[in-house]
Amino acid sequence: MLKTTLLLALCATLAAADLPRIPIYRNPSYQRTPENSAAEAEIVRAKYELDAVTTTANASVGHEILTNQANKQYYGQITIGTPPQDFLVSFDTGSSNLFVPSVKCSACSQTCLSHQKYNSSASSTYVANGTGFYMDYSQGGVVGYLSQDTVRVAGIVVENQVFAEIVTEVDDSFTQLGFDGILGMGFPTLAVDDVTPVFNNMWSQKLLEQEIFSLYFATNGSSVQGGELILGGSDTSRYQGNLNYVQLTKKDRWQIKMDTVQFGERLLCKDGCEAVVDTGSSVILMPDGAYKLFMEVFENSTQSLPDMVFVIGGTIYALPSNLVDVQKSTTDYWILGDSFLSGFYTEFDMANKRIGLATLA
Repeated sequence: MLKTTLLLALCATLAAADLPRIPIYRNPSYQRTPENSAAEAEIVRAKYELDAVTTTANASVGHEILTNQANKQYYGQITIGTPPQDFLVSFDTGSSNLFVPSVKCSACSQTCLSHQKYNSSASSTYVANGTGFYMDYSQGGVVGYLSQDTVRVAGIVVENQVFAEIVTEVDDSFTQLGFDGILGMGFPTLAVDDVTPVFNNMWSQKLLEQEIFSLYFATNGSSVQGGELILGGSDTSRYQGNLNYVQLTKKDRWQIKMDTVQFGERLLCKDGCEAVVDTGSSVILMPDGAYKLFMEVFENSTQSLPDMVFVIGGTIYALPSNLVDVQKSTTDYWILGDSFLSGFYTEFDMANKRIGLATLA
């Protein structure tokens, strides 16, 4: 019996080792500033069509001290075209499109000047599309057009992938961020122009073992290693025990229901709260009422801050206070960004419409 158990564990470890994975980098020189905080908040506001998101620049001095403990920005490398052109992208479960700056972008665009640009004329696998692409933000948006080419992620070659070349950015949201573009890991129904997302093309082209991806962030990561995105499954060596699953509450969004959230003596969420798990946001966004309760505890703490304790699907997840990074939004639901995800291993199961969570190993 023991021999069988050990053999099964070894097989699971070997299978996990074979899964495609891409290193997630953490920018060690990234520092939270009012400018890039506002840029991140604007991107989140646009994705969820919010009225506003309170950034650290508008929050109290005490709040700014807290968020400055979490200077983090995660991204990974992909390539587009033949021969491959390298891009750093944010893997974003809150959106579904892939877009990067174009070599044809406006000379006036600060985003284009400060990031890598895709050159279709240098790729032998490029196919013109030309459909206009626009993603709206309150101060303007990103403007471009659709193209088709080969995309490579973690050694997986996705053929005929439609993506957007950005030629103009009306505001400077992306200028403040360290990555070149965004690779959406959300559901197809969220995609602008009905484009099939990269992950869904991987599945339809039979490039994955399972319709699952998973990730973890290393809070002490460097530019060399800040975690991993694993495609087609999960790596059991990266978490303790078993994954605890919770079903999605919306079929087209990585949204779940939390039982409770407690910070010190305050219940920030009771009787159940909806939450979107969003790898494209660096913070935890919470409704106004919860934010006020959070600030009561934070501003009255004379010594160390307590953990933020989440109960999800009946399982307790304690997020250490040094990882807690919050902002206020105008929604009635929460957005659990990288600040939350840094504490746990997370599996996104698209086939079974569920999310699995476990404590990091």
